[in-house]
Amino acid sequence: MSQPRVSLSLADLTELDLRLRGEIVLTPADLKPGVTLPRPQVLRHWLGEQRRQDPGPARTAQRLVGSERILRGVFFAMLFASGAGAAVGLLQYEGDRLINVSLYLGTLVFGQLGLLLLLMVSKLLFRRTAGTVYQNILFHVFEGKDPSVGRMEPLRSLPVWMARAFASMQLAAVGFNLGVLAATFLRGVTGDLAFGWATTLDLGGERMARLTSALAAPWGGAFAPGPEQIAFSRIVLKDGLGQVDPRAAAAWWPFLMMCVLVYGLLPRLVLALAGTVQVQLRLGRVRLDDPACERLYLRLTRRPLRFQTSEAAGEITAIPPAAAGETVRPPGPVHVFTPPELKVRDGALAEAVAGLLEVPVVSVSAEADPPETVPVGGLVMVRELWQPPLEETLHQLRQLRETLPPNTDLTLIGTGYPEEGRMLTLPDPTDVRVWQHALGRLSDAHLQLVAWPG
Repeated sequence: MSQPRVSLSLADLTELDLRLRGEIVLTPADLKPGVTLPRPQVLRHWLGEQRRQDPGPARTAQRLVGSERILRGVFFAMLFASGAGAAVGLLQYEGDRLINVSLYLGTLVFGQLGLLLLLMVSKLLFRRTAGTVYQNILFHVFEGKDPSVGRMEPLRSLPVWMARAFASMQLAAVGFNLGVLAATFLRGVTGDLAFGWATTLDLGGERMARLTSALAAPWGGAFAPGPEQIAFSRIVLKDGLGQVDPRAAAAWWPFLMMCVLVYGLLPRLVLALAGTVQVQLRLGRVRLDDPACERLYLRLTRRPLRFQTSEAAGEITAIPPAAAGETVRPPGPVHVFTPPELKVRDGALAEAVAGLLEVPVVSVSAEADPPETVPVGGLVMVRELWQPPLEETLHQLRQLRETLPPNTDLTLIGTGYPEEGRMLTLPDPTDVRVWQHALGRLSDAHLQLVAWPG
């Protein structure tokens, strides 16, 4: 029976970003070893458990989403008022001066078409720059809420926030056009408006009629002034208003409203709807397979290493308990690589590693002699952490990863400076942190460092 599809909300994704940017401490209630549920369902369960312990990030995420909703309403109202104010300003009529149709069309119709064209160009040319801007804003918000956490890539909620911001901006533009239409309609039905057209371009009555017909073509030419009305509403300064036909001057305002409706409001409605749909699509397509999420998923669904005190043969000393959930048990038998400088018998090392990782060791070999078949549990490498992680070491791990099947586990067992009679010792905590930081640059979710206790 298939599992029901579970998706995360924008607040969930934002909370996940906030929590993954800090230190993750798992409790037994968080762990679901052996489950086969979808990753979003497992992470949602983990978020629920985390909220019971520390509701702060959840409240921050909810405030961010709620604040965006409030800002969306505020911007809508502001743009509505701006559109109404712009229309009222352009529709000011005095008895000795007609309302200029060319100015109205140029500002509220062609101006918006220009902005739509600019939007398309910016989407094509500056998509990455826009992503960086949104990312910096979110980083600033996150760090402002919790300045103790460091910056982590990527922000899983970033694509959704970008789509949400796009939809909000388009909705604000819808408000602007609604304000223009409302003001134009009210001025048209409550006032005695007279329109005329004039331009410094060499545009005669016939060309103006063709332009008007072209603009009215999408809605079948209804409400468009006819050629005679266009000719008799032309403003010629030297002739004054005596040549303007009052009926022709009053025939323009329904046409202007249709232009704003078709070229201003409808495109913004379509874009706002597309942005809203894009938000839902991106929420549904969130893969949560980046290294941080993958590592967290493994820690939640794999059995944690819970070491029992044991005695290994020869050189190996006792192993004390480890913190639950920090390191995970490989999913099956492993192969162990040993560096040339490690003078430990293969049998003793295999026994100790098997006790440490709680899985069988099928073979032990030098790193120059890899196995023909990689075991289910992956590979184990022993490293002396007192030697710093050189770029050569990281390059070797990258090359090894490229030769392995996808999602093969790599477990590094880190030891300290060898002592007389003991090759495997407890590493210095500072050395462990240095190696953890260096290995973190590889962004490999299936690579873990297990410090050898002494």
